[in-house]
Amino acid sequence: MTDLPPEDPAPAFRLFWDNSSLTPARALRLAEAISMDAMQAAPPPRPLYGTAAQRLPAPDSPLTALWRERHSERRFGATPLTAAGLGNLLSPLASRAAITPGERGRLLPSGGAKYPVLTYAAVLNVADAPALQGKLAWYDPEHHGLVPLGALPPWQALAASLGVDWAGPPALVLFFVVQAQGTLAKYGERGGRFVLIETGTALAAVTLEATRQGLAGVPVASFEDGALLALCGLAPATHGLALAAAFGPAPG
Repeated sequence: MTDLPPEDPAPAFRLFWDNSSLTPARALRLAEAISMDAMQAAPPPRPLYGTAAQRLPAPDSPLTALWRERHSERRFGATPLTAAGLGNLLSPLASRAAITPGERGRLLPSGGAKYPVLTYAAVLNVADAPALQGKLAWYDPEHHGLVPLGALPPWQALAASLGVDWAGPPALVLFFVVQAQGTLAKYGERGGRFVLIETGTALAAVTLEATRQGLAGVPVASFEDGALLALCGLAPATHGLALAAAFGPAPG
């Protein structure tokens, strides 16, 4: 008797994921749509209300001042990132025990404590980490460290898979990969929202630390899913690449 495959708990979410993945042909169509949209730019939508009737006190949080320094930059300087800077950049993704022994959980929240977001790092320009330089590595949140997986392709080839035309590389590109089976099994289609929310939370946390360090950075969503998953040694049947993000010193 043949065992039947387990029932998919979220077929609509998987269909959405497959339909939104980019191939070279889909990337061309997306580029055309973006070009058309650029010719008819509009302000962000707002509900049909009047202006704020109840104004709030002026913000005095140091985080507000930090967020004001954030800009999406697609050019990077040649100064290498340090290993200490890399560690701080990834620290929001760590487990609490990796930062303070004896604590439980992680610094960032996750629906049902499933933590479906895995982070891979393409280390392109880090000064004092020779074991990581030019390598793809997986970030281990339980030990706050990187596990080298193999050599990266030349920057021109990686840039093509990312869908960017930058002449020079950033210091680091992070790949936020989701392994959503646990979340979808618990929450069904609704779990798809949690997976995407948690990806955005991870990006925001890393971006805030990058801004604190004075680094340039930008999210990247123009990548070819299959090519970068293959680089990570992962299969589309079990993993999905939700987002990439590039960081490095600002151009001088």
